[in-house]
Amino acid sequence: MKRIRIGTILLMTLFLLAGCASDAAPGGAESKKNIVEVTNVNELINAIAPDTEIHLAPGRYVLSRAESYGSSSQSSNSVTRYCRWDSGWSWDEYTLCITGVDGLTITGRGAEILTEPRSADVLRFEWCSGVTLSGLSIGHTEAANPCEGGVLTLKGCSGFQVEECSLFGCGTVGVQSEKCSAISLTDTNIHHCSVAAVESNSDTDYRMSSCRVYDCGDSSPYGGAFLLHGFYGTEKIRISDCEICGCTADGVFCGEGVGDALIERVYVHDNHLASVAEGTGELAVTELRFENNCFDGWFRGAEYGAGYESGFTWDGKVCSEEELRDRYASQLSSAGVGTVETVPQIIDRCGTKEIHVSTPDAFLRAIGSDTTVIIDVPCIRLTDCSDYGENAAESWEEPDFSGKSYCWRTVFDGFELCIGEVENFHIVGGELVTEPRYANVLNLIGCRNVSLENVKLGHTPEEGECSGGVVNLLNCSALILECCDLYGCGTLGLEGQNVLGLSVQNTRIHDCNQGAGVFYDSDTVSFLGCTVENCPEPHFALVNCEGFSWEQTLMDPNSRFNVGE
Repeated sequence: MKRIRIGTILLMTLFLLAGCASDAAPGGAESKKNIVEVTNVNELINAIAPDTEIHLAPGRYVLSRAESYGSSSQSSNSVTRYCRWDSGWSWDEYTLCITGVDGLTITGRGAEILTEPRSADVLRFEWCSGVTLSGLSIGHTEAANPCEGGVLTLKGCSGFQVEECSLFGCGTVGVQSEKCSAISLTDTNIHHCSVAAVESNSDTDYRMSSCRVYDCGDSSPYGGAFLLHGFYGTEKIRISDCEICGCTADGVFCGEGVGDALIERVYVHDNHLASVAEGTGELAVTELRFENNCFDGWFRGAEYGAGYESGFTWDGKVCSEEELRDRYASQLSSAGVGTVETVPQIIDRCGTKEIHVSTPDAFLRAIGSDTTVIIDVPCIRLTDCSDYGENAAESWEEPDFSGKSYCWRTVFDGFELCIGEVENFHIVGGELVTEPRYANVLNLIGCRNVSLENVKLGHTPEEGECSGGVVNLLNCSALILECCDLYGCGTLGLEGQNVLGLSVQNTRIHDCNQGAGVFYDSDTVSFLGCTVENCPEPHFALVNCEGFSWEQTLMDPNSRFNVGE
């Protein structure tokens, strides 16, 4: 009986000792983290250590203003055992590198971790595990110069979690990783990055869930991000329930040599894209939703072929561009350009006096507010006007419309017609042509409630490439082009600056040598039932524009369609 009692006591003692050992084990499942409350950037850097949970008070933590910024210990730029300042290829701009830390958590709603140097990454983690970033805003401070550094850079890390964070530019890439495992981005926004949202190189188990990627890409007319989601040699990718909007990029997804990749339930809307996907490997795409996007096509150029056909599947099937266009027909027009509901605009000529014209001079005399001009002859040559070029403004001057509704403006080889500050003015029928190669056919400046209906406009067919466009709009609003024909050799069919409210309906734009249109600082512009033919890439370029839509608009099959933000 005593032996049984002694054995029981020994067993209980062993269990208690095992439990204590488990509680005390560093990095064990039951180990307790050291919780540190910080209020400034110096405290943040000093608190970084294994098994530590750092709580940031709301506010701005500008890393480049830390007391230790750029300091060095011999050649390693060490700040603490786990942090160093890395200058990279720059002599005087430093990235905070966190190395060899396990079990670190940094959290803080209302806290921003920022850096000022344009060439530095905001944070870099190397050979860390079990790191969590939660509730933070991380990015570069506002500055005029663009960034050459990213936001988060990870190398050789495992179990890295980003939860409910905001990663923003002007950083080049939101999250850039190499040879990492178990990366998880959840409920996180990535925005205003100039090159990509995420870029993964030789990683394993990469997950994005309920994330939003928006406003990535630069603002140049033909520029933009490279590929929003780039995976190169990465295995096991899961992207689900995400949103991509307001971006300008070469493509949405790239998978080069990927394995076991699944992209599902992603809402792609209001983007300007050259393509949707490129690459090779085992990548499955399912349940994509498109709305109001403008893009060239599904795949990038000649790369579509064996790679896509052998690896990528869309809703369970390998598809060609044509098949994808049919598969998503309810979301896309036949040109592969996203659609948005566009209400056809009706031309209202009420309250106008009708004037029929058959000569160039009669056409000029009829120009004015509250007027409908009906052209009764096949063609009016503007260069045949009797006052052609009289009192012409210089090309760099603002036209003076005092007491008149039109004037001439000097160009290199002649003059161009400018109609200004008229309201409720409409032109119906006929053709307007001009001869100077440097002249826009028609300039509308400061006009409101103007329409062109069944009008052809272009340059005369003399030899020589044009340097002037067809219709140029400046500071205009409430415009309608209905059943018109805008043709080259004009450089652009339409050029608009500060245009508010333009509806181009059932109109053909063709044979222009620089594109169908360019718009700057414009809003609420729609193309409905139009055709673009024989215009080079990009068909349209937008700079600082909002509210554009292309519905049932056919793009030239021999020339690609691209829009820059």
